[in-house]
Amino acid sequence: MSADNINRKGPLTEPSAPEETPEKDLTKGSDAEVCITRRQTKCRLTEASESVEKKQAIIIVCGPPHSGKSVFFTALKQYLPRRDTRLFRACPDGEGTFSQLADADVAQNIRRKGGFTPEFIDFVLKGLGRISQKRVLVDVGGIRSPENAAIFEQATHAVVLCRSDKPEEKQEWEDFCKEHGVVLLASIDSSLTGEESITTDEHSVIRGQIVGLERGEEIKSDTLAFLASQILEDTQETSEQEVMSEADGMRFISLDNLADEMNVPSKGREIKRPDKGYDLTIELPWWTGENIGEAAERLRKLDPQSPMWLDGGHPATLYAATTSVLPNKEIWYTDETNYSEGKGKVETLELSDTPSDTLDWKVEEREDYTLVEVGWKKDVQWKMDNFADFLKDLKIPQVNPNKGVIISGKMAYLIFGSMARTYQSHAQWVGLFAPQQKEDSSMKWPAMVVASKSSEHRVGEYIECPTIGQAAESIEILRKYHFELLDPRPGARFPQAKQHNDTVLSKPVLGIEVTVPELAERCSLGNIDPQHTEGNIEKAAIEAAVDYTLPAGEITMATVRPDLDSIGSMAVLNLRAKGERIDTTVLGRIQKIAESDKFTKGAWPGKQSIPTKENPWPAAIASASDTKALAAIAAAIKDHRKPINKRVGLMEQWLLTGEEPSEYRDRVEAERIEMIEAIKNDDIEIKTIADGSIAVVNSTHRSGIGLGYTQAPVVIAVNSQFSMQGGEKHTKITLAQYEIGHVDLLAIYKELNAIDPAVTEGAKWGGSPTVGGSPQGIASQLDTESVIEIAKKHLIKKSE
Repeated sequence: MSADNINRKGPLTEPSAPEETPEKDLTKGSDAEVCITRRQTKCRLTEASESVEKKQAIIIVCGPPHSGKSVFFTALKQYLPRRDTRLFRACPDGEGTFSQLADADVAQNIRRKGGFTPEFIDFVLKGLGRISQKRVLVDVGGIRSPENAAIFEQATHAVVLCRSDKPEEKQEWEDFCKEHGVVLLASIDSSLTGEESITTDEHSVIRGQIVGLERGEEIKSDTLAFLASQILEDTQETSEQEVMSEADGMRFISLDNLADEMNVPSKGREIKRPDKGYDLTIELPWWTGENIGEAAERLRKLDPQSPMWLDGGHPATLYAATTSVLPNKEIWYTDETNYSEGKGKVETLELSDTPSDTLDWKVEEREDYTLVEVGWKKDVQWKMDNFADFLKDLKIPQVNPNKGVIISGKMAYLIFGSMARTYQSHAQWVGLFAPQQKEDSSMKWPAMVVASKSSEHRVGEYIECPTIGQAAESIEILRKYHFELLDPRPGARFPQAKQHNDTVLSKPVLGIEVTVPELAERCSLGNIDPQHTEGNIEKAAIEAAVDYTLPAGEITMATVRPDLDSIGSMAVLNLRAKGERIDTTVLGRIQKIAESDKFTKGAWPGKQSIPTKENPWPAAIASASDTKALAAIAAAIKDHRKPINKRVGLMEQWLLTGEEPSEYRDRVEAERIEMIEAIKNDDIEIKTIADGSIAVVNSTHRSGIGLGYTQAPVVIAVNSQFSMQGGEKHTKITLAQYEIGHVDLLAIYKELNAIDPAVTEGAKWGGSPTVGGSPQGIASQLDTESVIEIAKKHLIKKSE
């Protein structure tokens, strides 16, 4: 449709004498100039002669904020036949038909507001120019602005809706309509209480009051019915088409007529016009899950070679379900707001670990499915010159192929259809979040299955699916995580430790590197500890947390050892529960922690220089505390003065942004200088034994292991002032090897447990094949020399 077709004022009826309007830039700052010479006529809808061809009515619904415009706008559409009636939202407030049909809390949570940018206005003006329906209802913003003026310039008629207690506002909006050449059809007061009234003034403007425009409620109104009948009298319906016909070389499928053929249940709206001598009932199809499943089965039998064109203003779930069953290479949708040709092609998209950054993505793994939420980034939608090219190049998130996937968001139908078509080959089933289906599903957060290769789910089935982020309260109910530190000291000797652990473990607990067997067994939800429990030295707990099935409900995560790996695992699980995407950047930081925890830096590089003032952070040192990139966040995590939940929060921030807590960076830099001075003054003792195979380090500094690795591949680090979570100071002995193959640490633990009087069932020497040490929380009763002698016995001789 050309610009000349859409820019007429009022000529739904026999035109009066035209008046020329000079060229005018209607975009008010838009990059695209839309300068239009218009022949405008100002006349009423009902002044038509029957012999005159009916023209397009572009009817604006306007008025001040909080008058109930969006509810009124959607309700008025319910009184008009679906065919040849189009809703067009020319305000970036995140509203949609779903806003009125969904649960009120859900609608408020998933709504996303935008701004009246030049790009948005340009998008609106172009969109209005592509609409072909005879009746177009346009929802505009609640401010009389230059942006709204540009939209008014494209309209033919207007309905003013104003709060009954703001009469001065109503007059100002009526004047605004007149100023921009828009014919006023109705000026209506809105009130939550009272009685409705209807009348027409001497200029045939409908006036009166409408009551009870509340979101989520079914609106039955004589005022709406009267206004709808006025519109219907002067706009003819398009002649009926077959369900399928040929159009542009494609098989054209009218979903309107498919609904008629299938006898899809309707919701009727009665329009009574005693003044005209008739009553009229408008029937609107109401697609249930069962109907959509049946429609999909009907279309499955069509010729797979012919390009298909789906047309009609129906739910996105119907489009996605029919698209998913059609094997046709080419499937097109009518979408006149986004496509210059009035239609767009469904694409098969690329799956990627780094989806296109032109859209906002949130991905959450749930027990049975992956939830993928998608939304437009600020103004990207309005700046788009070629939507078809955008869709062809779109990359969407990878999903778990062993589960279903549910897609959610306020998005173009073609993006939904393309995502559904792509995911149906890469997931067990595909669902689409459908909040407007609450009545049919009896669910607050319904999603409908639109494709399935699983026998457990069928097309048209509903699944309860709270969304991410925007439904924070529901997500908290679904998953709420707490964090605790367990006390590793034996309960028989430390009653306070037993009491604390009993309290924590009385609730559902997921253990994270709980290396004390007695405590690990009491973690009712399991224990993520690949290295110590499973003996998998190739995988750190934080790596396991990336794809671990998220626990549902309100649970506690607990560890006995607050370090980067354990606290990092808690942070990863909590981020995923909150809907944060674990992208490649976050995965890179996770990998740094995993490498330092596993000491997987390859072969020991040989004897190195110890840290000096000139080189305080030697690259060859493996532990996190000795790595410049990790030292600050490691210090923050080990700070027992901070509550555990605060430490998890600091780790989340670091994983997402890489930002370190500045106080800890300053601290570790100062401690590093102190350590170098202590080495220089012989306050830190480092010696090698067993022909240079073992380094023994006596130091109260946390970098004891790292210092040892500069001298030997096996380290025995002795800290005489160690304190577990701020508890009583005691001697802690740690044994480590740079890589497997230098010493049998498991054999050392076994022998030390057999001779150490301090060992109990709940407190033993232990650890992984690469790092471990004396019983946690208590002092060993063995002297360092005894430990050294046993370690020497279990050195692994290298083959010549």
